[in-house]
Amino acid sequence: MLRMNNKEGLVSMMEAIVTATIFSIAFLGIYVSLSMIHPTGSNSMEKLKAAYVAKTFMDSLHQGVRADMWSNGIMATGSFNTVVNGYAITYNIADVPGLNLRQVNVMIDF
Repeated sequence: MLRMNNKEGLVSMMEAIVTATIFSIAFLGIYVSLSMIHPTGSNSMEKLKAAYVAKTFMDSLHQGVRADMWSNGIMATGSFNTVVNGYAITYNIADVPGLNLRQVNVMIDF
């Protein structure tokens, strides 16, 4: 059995309070960090779903790149709005200066 001497105790009351305070501050920091990750994770999932919807929409536009659809079909220049799977999509089709190309800019709201 270990015998403690009053003059050389293992821990004084002040050391115990300081140690408990340090552990409390460290635990609080970890707790706050972990609690901040959760909303970001759910927001990231919404962004990922929106990105997949935008990719699917862009794939459908890509299928419309044909000579007969270039002027008055799905690839006509202008700004357009549509809703796909509950996501509002705004896209702009514009000619690339000096080339026979079109540029598509897509913005999706979630």
